[in-house]
Amino acid sequence: LPGYIQITDKKRENKNIITIGVVSRLEHIKGMDLVVPAFAKVYDKHKNVRVLVVGDGSLLKQMEEDANRLHLKNIIKFVGRQEQAALQSYYDKIDVLLMPSRSEGFGLTAIEGMARGCVLVASNTGGLPEVVKEG
Repeated sequence: LPGYIQITDKKRENKNIITIGVVSRLEHIKGMDLVVPAFAKVYDKHKNVRVLVVGDGSLLKQMEEDANRLHLKNIIKFVGRQEQAALQSYYDKIDVLLMPSRSEGFGLTAIEGMARGCVLVASNTGGLPEVVKEG
């Protein structure tokens, strides 16, 4: 693991709320166009779920508009691109890290999230199957 990744046991701040997070470039190839519509379906059945979106990219405006259109603007929090040093605190807030990539290299985000105690839900593409075991 790169030296900046610190492994930790996660202590959930609010056990009643589940935070789904994405830490990514907000691009089509990363599957970010799927996040808000998919979350809307989850939120219909599970009102205790929130979304934290860390990143920036060409789909940011579309994702924000989708959140507004689906009445989720108070449920989905967009925090923009963050420096590497700040990412650990965001991973610590995330219970489930979502990586719906259509194409992915090694998947360092997966390693960083799992090292911080996030449960990973990832697509079966690129290097992700090397990092994540199904189930």
